[in-house]
Amino acid sequence: MRAYSTAIAAIKAYPHPLLSSIQIQEIPGCDGKIAALFQEWRDSHNEPEKRTLRAVTVLGESQSYRILKQFENIWGVGAETASKLYYDHGYRNLGDIVTHHWNNLSRVQQIGVKYYNEFLAPIDRSEVEKIGAHIKSHALKVLPGAQSMIVGGYRRGMKECHDVDILLSHRHTIPADFLVALLQSLEEEELVTLTLSVSSAKLRHEDPHRPSKGQFDNLDKALVVWCNHKGDLHRRVDIVIAPAICAGTALLGWSGGTTFQRDLRLFCKEKGWKFSSDGVWIGDRRVSGTDGWKEDESWEDVEKRVMETIGIGWRPPNERCTD
Repeated sequence: MRAYSTAIAAIKAYPHPLLSSIQIQEIPGCDGKIAALFQEWRDSHNEPEKRTLRAVTVLGESQSYRILKQFENIWGVGAETASKLYYDHGYRNLGDIVTHHWNNLSRVQQIGVKYYNEFLAPIDRSEVEKIGAHIKSHALKVLPGAQSMIVGGYRRGMKECHDVDILLSHRHTIPADFLVALLQSLEEEELVTLTLSVSSAKLRHEDPHRPSKGQFDNLDKALVVWCNHKGDLHRRVDIVIAPAICAGTALLGWSGGTTFQRDLRLFCKEKGWKFSSDGVWIGDRRVSGTDGWKEDESWEDVEKRVMETIGIGWRPPNERCTD
């Protein structure tokens, strides 16, 4: 899976039209097998939008694949859980899960089933911006001077998103109860209808000025269900709080896709560093140049400084090799 993901990301980033399988083999992460698949796809039809691969066609016609895909699309259900629902329990649709397995689902998974079709419905950029504006307005009410940025797929230029990621920061100190106060404000206006999880460094008794343990960062974040008005579709929204000292790394960490993030961490690891959204670390010390948000810096200024310090050089989000 990683090999295919790397190849797909590299092909997406290739800046010229792809006309032959020979070109494919010259792209990093691609080999003879990828080149052969490209040639099969190219030879399958004269019209590019109708081209396909035999293996993809067979898979698309598979009942087991369609059912597993449906189960994996439940919010909070991954490939392993989907396989157990299908193979171990013998379920074939969402109705089977509701009837026979409801009490065994986590709260997040239950919400995922309840709003299954709504969460799958794409969110266009105008709606993402509307949600971002609401959150910014409430953030400023709770904490004057709060800075906000819509990140995730939206920042990479995607025309449609499946969730909304909002990063909030402040040039000075952020109160420990900022996220809780913000959620309360949004709930009072009935914009946040459900708060599914709240992760706080304070609640975890962690020091935001120390590196995070494991693969997760120390940033405060909330996973919520959002609805602009009664009758509108429910949306998935992540609200992330970044202290000024890690504004640049948080913006970088929440703006790239899976492949980009993995490669970024590997790149830093080769230098003896650890990258996470809460900082670039050498042991318990931040790498100089990746800490702090100067008064005259914009979001992109501080992110650019982090990328240049790491050594990967500045690239706007839409040019970063992702997904």
